[in-house]
Amino acid sequence: MKKIFALVLTLCLLLCFTAVAEEEFNPADHTLVFATVLVNHPVLRCVELGFKEACEELGYQYQIVGPEGQDFNEMNAAAEAAAVYADGMLLWAQDPTCLVTIDTLKNDYGCYVGVPHTYWEEGSCEGLDFTMACVPETYAEAVADFFA
Repeated sequence: MKKIFALVLTLCLLLCFTAVAEEEFNPADHTLVFATVLVNHPVLRCVELGFKEACEELGYQYQIVGPEGQDFNEMNAAAEAAAVYADGMLLWAQDPTCLVTIDTLKNDYGCYVGVPHTYWEEGSCEGLDFTMACVPETYAEAVADFFA
């Protein structure tokens, strides 16, 4: 899981900061945010730790935001509050309410936005910079190969 999020984070950074490639780039000057629907859930805690470790390894400032109880509206509000200082955001967007938030994060705050697992048809999600969607069968096969 950590490798997947390190890859997602790297992809986000490549997309996010191509505009500053001509300048001296210091990752410590940039903040990445993971907006989760449920902070400290046992499964999502693994995702949070992978995000944290990847940010630390790459030298980025980071923050993890979200509600203590599963609530997409609260997650969306936390994401918008964090967008004030975030350069890039990974949003746990499993709910259609997140579509408006993604558009707002991109257009109102200039934040680069990605989702780690949900596939949105091309052009159906305004403001989305990338998605790490997968085909469940392929994912299951890759996990089985990894553990074999």
